[in-house]
Amino acid sequence: MSKTRAPWALLAILFVSYGIWRWPGLIAASLSLVIGYFASIRLHPRTACRGCKGTGRHYGFLYSWVFRFHKDCLGTGRKVRWGASRIGTSRVRNEAAAVKQAVQTAERGRWVE
Repeated sequence: MSKTRAPWALLAILFVSYGIWRWPGLIAASLSLVIGYFASIRLHPRTACRGCKGTGRHYGFLYSWVFRFHKDCLGTGRKVRWGASRIGTSRVRNEAAAVKQAVQTAERGRWVE
């Protein structure tokens, strides 16, 4: 399912559960969606980088066959999801913090080894 359809599907689940079972159904559906989101963060903490479409490369405008590493994902082609960077495992949170620091350093024009 695409990211543009997912919110509509979640809303449809909530409306149908409310329509059939009223408030208990809405509460049960909401809890199951929240638990599913937390499980998804633990099992799949990374997503493809949208800026480079998961390639890790930023191609030149004039010379389109040359590339450099994409700055948002540091050339890996994947990024830590927003929720995983806040409530994921400690390893994933540390990775997200390190990437954020590296991106800020790169934006200032100074690479730190």
